[in-house]
Amino acid sequence: MSAPVHRSSLRAAACAAALAGALALGGAASAATPTPRADDSARNSPMASTLPSLTQAAPPETASTVTHIAAPVLDPVSPVLDIIAPVASSDGAVSTSRVGNTTTATLSNDVTFDVDSATLTTRATQVLDSIVTGWAGKAPAEVTVVGHTDSVADEAHNQALSEQRAQAVADYLTSKSPGLKVKASGKGETEPAASETKEDGSVSEEGRAANRRVVLTWQQ
Repeated sequence: MSAPVHRSSLRAAACAAALAGALALGGAASAATPTPRADDSARNSPMASTLPSLTQAAPPETASTVTHIAAPVLDPVSPVLDIIAPVASSDGAVSTSRVGNTTTATLSNDVTFDVDSATLTTRATQVLDSIVTGWAGKAPAEVTVVGHTDSVADEAHNQALSEQRAQAVADYLTSKSPGLKVKASGKGETEPAASETKEDGSVSEEGRAANRRVVLTWQQ
C-alpha cells in the first residue's frame, strides 16, 4: 500500500512545480512588455499627424518697413530786412543807418556848419564826398535833404536857417553828381530829435546839439 501513496505525492509535487514555473514565466513576460504611456498614445493617435506640434518654434515675425517722410521746408513768406544800426564818425560829423534799401545819413550842424551859418565847412564837404563815393557811380533816383535847428532864436529865423542849410547840402551833392535829383526842405525847430530840457528844468545842451542837424535819405 505504501507504493501508491508515494506516486500520488510525486504527481502533486510535479503539478505544483509546473504551476510555479508558469507563474514565473508570466511575470517575466509582464516585466519585458512596457506599459504604454499616455503621451505615446497621443503621438500614435490618427489626429496627431493632423495637428501642429505645440512645442514647435513660432515662425519668425516679418520685419515691417517704416518710411519716415520729412516735412517740407517752406520758404519764409515775409522778407528779411537788411538792418544796419547807426554808425557815427569819430568826430560825430555824421551818423549813418540803413533799413532794407533805405539809407539815412544825419549830419551834425555843429561840425558841418558854423554857428548861425548856412555855409558848409571843410568837414561837411568831406562827409558829402564820402557819400557820393559810396554810391560807386550808381546814384540813387532821388535824395531827400531835410534841415533842422534847435529852439534858440525865434521860429521864423530857425525855419529859414534850416531851409538854407538843406539847400546848401543839396547844391553840393548835385555839383558832385550831375543829374542827381535832390529834394530839399527845412523843418526849423518843429521836429526835435531830443528834449532840450533836463528833468530839473535846466537847459540840455546835448539835446540842443542833437536837434541841430541835416538828414539825408535815399534808396539804393
